[in-house]
Amino acid sequence: MNKTIGIIGFGRFGQLWKKILDDDFDIKVYDSQSSLSTDPLDLVLAQEILFLCVPIRSFEKIIQAIATRIKPNTTVFDVCSVKVYTTDLMKTYLPSTVKIIATHPMFGPDSYNTDADLRIMMHSTRCDEDSFKQWVSYFTRKKFSVLEMTPDEHDQFAAKSQGITHFIGRTLHAMKASPTPIDTKGYSELLEVMQQTCNDSWELFMDLQQYNPYSSSVIEAFDTAVNNIKKEIKDE
Repeated sequence: MNKTIGIIGFGRFGQLWKKILDDDFDIKVYDSQSSLSTDPLDLVLAQEILFLCVPIRSFEKIIQAIATRIKPNTTVFDVCSVKVYTTDLMKTYLPSTVKIIATHPMFGPDSYNTDADLRIMMHSTRCDEDSFKQWVSYFTRKKFSVLEMTPDEHDQFAAKSQGITHFIGRTLHAMKASPTPIDTKGYSELLEVMQQTCNDSWELFMDLQQYNPYSSSVIEAFDTAVNNIKKEIKDE
């Protein structure tokens, strides 16, 4: 496994990802929007392992910009929270000589240090079996639970878990939920969900809802359930 890695995108998650990989690799980082010191893009693109830690809404534009500049036999990973959208773009724009591994680390900058169950979804989108197994073994050694599944399976699960969690957190924030002198444990945990989800950007929240093909149906089912319960309360 190559000991040098390139990371494109040095926001909150890109910085966390560098921290996670720092012990094992020499890492080159590029981010045109970062106020932190980063490396030249050409140097990052010269690496044989490339992680794309970029916003979902910027993904297509960035893939288009770098596709012809990536060396043959480079392995490209994305770490986005939606998978059908990003894997389709990578397969469309990246040359056939480039390997593709789709991933979604199921944690973020706020949960990484407190979550004992660190999981990462992985899919060998376009990669030889040996290379893919090496990366599965690497993340396993990092104490991550590796979940192999297709991008479509991921998005169905994510809409019902991550997507709805962020939706509820943002809804609580919109109604100005706050602590009271008599908070129950359950309510305190809801406030923690609100705090954690709202600590992520509004752009991430919108991207989770707009770029996951299953999000809208899950939100509609949630809305229907709320209305049905409200009706039961009135009719009781």
